[in-house]
Amino acid sequence: MKKILSVCIAALLVIFAVIPAAADVIYLYPSETLPAETLRVTAHRGLSSLAPENTLPAYRLAGEYGFWGAECDISQTADGVWVLMHDKTVDRMTDGEGLVSDFTYAELSALTVDAGSRVEDYPGTKVPTLTEYLDVCKEYGVHPVIEIKEVVDVNSLPDLEAILNAREEKDGFVLISFGRELIAGIKALLPEIPAYLLGSPCTADDVDFCLANGIDGLDTSYNVSADVVGYAQESGLRLMAWTVDSTAWAERMVNLGITDLTTNCLVPQEAPAGFGAYDHVFIIGVDGAGAAFSQVDSPCFDAIFGDFACRHDAKTEYVTVSAQNWGSILTGLSYDTHGFTNSSIGAAERGSDSGNHTVFYYLRQAAPEAKMASFVNWNPINYGLIENDLGVEKYHSNTDPLVTASIEDYFSAGNAPALTFVQLDNVDHAAHAYGGFSEEYYAAVREADAQIGRIYNAVAAQGLMENGLFIVVADHGETANGHGGQTPEESAAVLAVIGKNVCRTAFDASLRNRDVAAIALHALGISRPASFAAIVPEGLFGEARPAELIPARVGETEEPSTEPTTEPTTEPTTEPSTEPATEPATEPATEPSGGHESSGPSLWQRIIDWFRHIFAVIKGWFGG
Repeated sequence: MKKILSVCIAALLVIFAVIPAAADVIYLYPSETLPAETLRVTAHRGLSSLAPENTLPAYRLAGEYGFWGAECDISQTADGVWVLMHDKTVDRMTDGEGLVSDFTYAELSALTVDAGSRVEDYPGTKVPTLTEYLDVCKEYGVHPVIEIKEVVDVNSLPDLEAILNAREEKDGFVLISFGRELIAGIKALLPEIPAYLLGSPCTADDVDFCLANGIDGLDTSYNVSADVVGYAQESGLRLMAWTVDSTAWAERMVNLGITDLTTNCLVPQEAPAGFGAYDHVFIIGVDGAGAAFSQVDSPCFDAIFGDFACRHDAKTEYVTVSAQNWGSILTGLSYDTHGFTNSSIGAAERGSDSGNHTVFYYLRQAAPEAKMASFVNWNPINYGLIENDLGVEKYHSNTDPLVTASIEDYFSAGNAPALTFVQLDNVDHAAHAYGGFSEEYYAAVREADAQIGRIYNAVAAQGLMENGLFIVVADHGETANGHGGQTPEESAAVLAVIGKNVCRTAFDASLRNRDVAAIALHALGISRPASFAAIVPEGLFGEARPAELIPARVGETEEPSTEPTTEPTTEPTTEPSTEPATEPATEPATEPSGGHESSGPSLWQRIIDWFRHIFAVIKGWFGG
């Protein structure tokens, strides 16, 4: 039966091989809510997200990653050898079948571990003995946390006592079990070693049992009630919690006073540079800008980012369409994972129960009272991409000057959100109407530069750049006939960052526009979610930069004189329309007028680009 199941599982793995795997670990950085001086983190069955559970490689990794403790599960072979195995049988984790207790140690040693995380990286791995596990823990200075499985005969506890009592490092051990008779029995034999009763979750009755039997504490599942925790604490019991696999649950446990956490994937680390260093993050998106700020005179952009991090060819998603890329920029996921298209985000509002969460969701989870705002020209972003149940203040205007004016009014009124998203769309409008290399397109880019300056000035005037991170990013570039293909012009996007400890030359060629999501959460002190494809570029944050490098004001004080080249303006609204705006028509200009510093592509290239664009847009409409 096991072999048949193995074939079925292998087939499923082949079918789903195209689905990207989630990240293996989540870094747990010290913070006000997760104080390093009190937090003790134990690797559940070793670092079981990076190596097969209950194996020596998993325990070595726990030591290398700096865990306080490493938990194991022990039971006995037929000839009385203590070995590590969670299940009653060897079926799930090895190439054998049968009860652990039916194998002699020699027979068990002939089996090979053939399941678990990254098992292919550890060929030939065997089921370890308790002694081997203790030796690895001693080598790395990790505290053994030993779970006595309920299958263990209470009459064999003296054998276990003899092994543990012979270890000179036994003062650092912790003993745990679901079995009441087992935990009471081993505590009686080894009174100096802390013993905890496991519960899923623990109850008030478990508290009473511990008090009556001299058990030191409870090791409860993370969904324990606050009342039980309070009763245990009032009774003088210690508390541990398992398996705490998110920073949100870690913070809940710490808030309850539980600072001993067992986890599959949370890795304790010193907080890297920039983590939690900012109170405010501003993401300014310029639709269709690509690398155009490097191709025109852009005094505001240059004044803001000239001494900080900037690259004009960050990689976009392979479908260079708005929803696919704004979806990635706001969720940190690849397009293949989130699946957003222009038609899907314009079809219906989206709640936080729909998955593929945006950065607004993660901030709301970490900071329930945080103020958040979004100002857009293209309303489907507010309507069907940013979740509608997070309390995000949403503003929509049909042209960029009104979007910018709304932002200026908002900040001049004293608002200071933790996270602000802005989407300017007139550059993309101009590309669709006149072509991506046209003078009208570059005029729209220059207008966007002035609007970025006005937005920056509105933020800086309120003192928010003292602890603010200001980001400009594009979703895609353009060709003479629109976008949607995979040409270098369409697939390059600006990504620029300014902040008090942002390094000047931090970006390399691996940079992607979706990395904005990871950068924003990092700056706000939120660990990168395991699902993210986005990363924080190495070296982006460093030592504090001179304060005078961050401009107090940029650009001209008057509004740009050039009139918008797109549709007429309307008054802003804080509610999404029932019929969200769609992207402008993608009909190419019949006579593109030649771009700034470029004579434009050849006629044949324009024709090829046009067909590729139409195909990609149709593909995007149908979610392909």
